[in-house]
Amino acid sequence: MVTLIVNSNKVKAPVGWHEITVELAQQIAREWDGQDRIKLFNILTGSEYAKVKADTELGSVFWNTIQFVYFPSPVINAPMPKAIAFDRGKVITIPKNVGKQSIGQLIAVRKKMEEVQARIESDMKDETFSKFCFKKGFMFDELLSYACAVYLQPLWSGNEFDEGEAENLEAVIRKMYITDIYHLGFFLLNQQLNIGRRWHVRLLLKIRLAMHNVRKSRNWPKLIY
Repeated sequence: MVTLIVNSNKVKAPVGWHEITVELAQQIAREWDGQDRIKLFNILTGSEYAKVKADTELGSVFWNTIQFVYFPSPVINAPMPKAIAFDRGKVITIPKNVGKQSIGQLIAVRKKMEEVQARIESDMKDETFSKFCFKKGFMFDELLSYACAVYLQPLWSGNEFDEGEAENLEAVIRKMYITDIYHLGFFLLNQQLNIGRRWHVRLLLKIRLAMHNVRKSRNWPKLIY
């Protein structure tokens, strides 16, 4: 972080994506239209739009503060992390079969994706608003924390998937740096998008397989499909 003087007030500004929390990255995705640089500066520093707009002393410092947002983070091309470290020494090892989830987990993320899609479509006046959205599949940066929380919650608690516990874990993840969870979140959301039109078919197959295993364990008569 660097300290700047804006309108005679000290403000702190991040110097790169590694200092951007998940929460702040999601705020950028929700509120910045991809064009208004002063608005971006406000979000990054927590300043007020009108006051910053009237400031004439920032000079090159202004551009230096926001320029990293226009370039992709190096973490995008980084390999999948083997583990994710949380506060207080909590470390979760990422399974080798990363992405394997229960039906409940898949449904929870898909439901959240559809909610965000509907909201952004209603708010979006032009395509510039979706600068930080993966438009074709409606994969939004603000969903990264939720996708990670849903996936990691059983590993975090040692219990089966629980949506309430996942939401609590998401609150923890949103305080972490975006570079810590971006790759995992991107992978999980991309996995959902790849299901695409085959979503209901794959879900049906999963349900039928689960029912088959239950019948087999209970020696139920085989059904003909």
